[in-house]
This record gives sequence, C-alpha cells and structure tokens, in this order.
Amino acid sequence: MRTLLFLLLTTSTGWANCPTKEDMKSGIRFDVDENEYEIFRTVSNHVIEAKFHLEDGTIFRNLLGQGIYLLEVVDIENDSPVPSSRSTYTFPLAPVDLPLPTPGATWKTGVAILAPDGFDAEEQIYTFGEWTETNFGACTYKSMPISITYATQEEDLGTKDTLNWLPDLGISYLMATHDGSETTTYTYKSLRAVGK
Repeated sequence: MRTLLFLLLTTSTGWANCPTKEDMKSGIRFDVDENEYEIFRTVSNHVIEAKFHLEDGTIFRNLLGQGIYLLEVVDIENDSPVPSSRSTYTFPLAPVDLPLPTPGATWKTGVAILAPDGFDAEEQIYTFGEWTETNFGACTYKSMPISITYATQEEDLGTKDTLNWLPDLGISYLMATHDGSETTTYTYKSLRAVGK
C-alpha cells in the first residue's frame, strides 16, 4: 500500500518534478516563452542571483538580498559582468539582516545608489501582502505579493514595482512595474530545475 501511494504521488501531475529550494544550488529556470527566461541561483545564504535572458541575446544579472531586495544590476557579455554597466544599491542593513516579509507589514528605508551616471539616493517603501498560492503548471507554491514604491523626494512616490515572493524557494520575481500612468506586467508560464 505504501509503495502504491508513493508511485501515485511521484507520477501524478508532475509532483516529483516541481523544483525545491535544494535546486537553487544549480538554479531554477522560469520561462516567459521559448526565447526569454530567468534563472535564479543561490550565491550565498542570503543573496540570490537572477539572470534574465532576452530574445535578442541580451543578458543582465540582478543580485537580490534575501531573494527580495535589489543589491546590484549589471549586464553580462561573454559570461562576464560588464563593469561600466553596473549599478549597486546599498541598504542600511547587511543582506542577512534585511527583513523577511510579514503579512500586512510595511518597511521603509533609504537606499544609496551608485550607477554608471553617478550617485543618487532614494526612499523605498515595501508593503507586504497576504499569503496566497501561485501555480506554474502542476506546481503550486505558497506566495506573497510585495509592493515597492520609490522616490528621490518624499512627495514623489510615483514609481512602483510588484514582486511575487515564493518563500519555499527563497526568491521573488517581478510581476509588474508602474511608472506614472503606464503599467507593464510580466508573466512566467513554467519553471524547472536547471539540468533536469
């Protein structure tokens, strides 16, 4: 009976093929379509690498503290970062101390930015939503939406991103960007462990 139950679980609706946090060592690929995808990979206990591959061959890499907070953006060429394209985001806390989401909570912080065109600083406000679930085909994950508003001045909070946090994988991905009156949405259709 136990053997039959195990066989049913591992052969039904792709249950055994759903990536887990263990797969983050080699990476988990999220597909937009056949030509555009993002690969998330653990680079340390509290930092995640996210490489986005565009249809035209462009690749850029984000580093995310706690899998949520943007620490760096850089273009990738010939498998190497392009130093002249790098932007870094410095929080008042080390990545290990950046807060994990609490349903319904808000976290406000200042961030220093060093970009190719110079230095800047901005305010970021993180609003954590409630628990829900997100499906990628047969794979279902506990998830939480996170809204981030940005401003260089207190009265100018017009730019907003919406992330989706998947705590079982330790990552978040961009769902939407709102800039003024325009909103752009992003959708991943499937995911799989790299090399499987």
